[in-house]
Amino acid sequence: MYEKIRDKEPVKFIRRYVLSNWKGKISETRLYEEVCSKLKDERAENLHNFVGFLNSSATVYKKIFDCSLPYDSLNKKLNELHLVEVAPSFTLLLKIIPFLENKTISEQDVFDIIEMIETFHIRWGICGQATSRLDKIYNEICMELQNKVPAEFKETIKQKLSQEIRNNVDDEIFKRNFASRNFKATEPRTKYILWKLSRPTGETSLNIKEIQTEHIMPKTLNADWINYIKTNISKNKEEIVELHKEYLDMIGNPTIIKGEWNISMSNRLFQEKKNDYNQSEFQITKNLTTYDKWSFDEIEKRTKEMAEEAFQIWQWKY
Repeated sequence: MYEKIRDKEPVKFIRRYVLSNWKGKISETRLYEEVCSKLKDERAENLHNFVGFLNSSATVYKKIFDCSLPYDSLNKKLNELHLVEVAPSFTLLLKIIPFLENKTISEQDVFDIIEMIETFHIRWGICGQATSRLDKIYNEICMELQNKVPAEFKETIKQKLSQEIRNNVDDEIFKRNFASRNFKATEPRTKYILWKLSRPTGETSLNIKEIQTEHIMPKTLNADWINYIKTNISKNKEEIVELHKEYLDMIGNPTIIKGEWNISMSNRLFQEKKNDYNQSEFQITKNLTTYDKWSFDEIEKRTKEMAEEAFQIWQWKY
């Protein structure tokens, strides 16, 4: 078993396995004591079964981690899922993937469940909800699934996640937070969100290592940029610097490019960048050529448009 997951943080795997099978929250620091406590009075046969189930689950965990299921569509979704910081959902995936392997749940159901997980996590993260609550949510779902047949899994998961979305990250909360929060440009989740906002075709696969984020209005304003902004708004240098801090990391200011472009274009003025933007394979970047200038009003306008687009992409439609 250890050989399968030694590079996949084995303690985290065992904790996920426990959360998918036993009721209650459990921390990594208390994992050994909790497992010993639950198994101390078990018969030898049950202990043997526990080790066997743990071993088979390690195989499943590796497939989830490596995106190596025997289904291309699911592997593509898993690859995208890893970019959204969804480790707590591995508890649930550990529960349902064995039923996929024995063909008691369909590939389409699992695909839909993974899409639900993505939408739920995007909304949860954007709205600043506590990640510590996710373990409890997925543990509760797994406990409910123990009393369901595989054909009922999708509906059970949908009902639970729908309740969490209604109570915590509904449509208005999501759109408001998406438009107001700062996005760290170097985070894989930010790159993924921008890539999805570019509306890639179904055949387009994502290689996150090839993508870099580009601040349209650069991180550091040189004299040329300050003078350029002054021609568009009636603000002095100090006011521009303060506004720059506020607007820099709003979702309307970054875009995505191929990595080799980044250094050469980073501090050029907007009009000079537009030629390269027009050659981009990403529609979200190519669309920047429709702007005549780039200042704070344009960032705010694009942010609002992207918030509406994000709502359409991560709409809870289940």
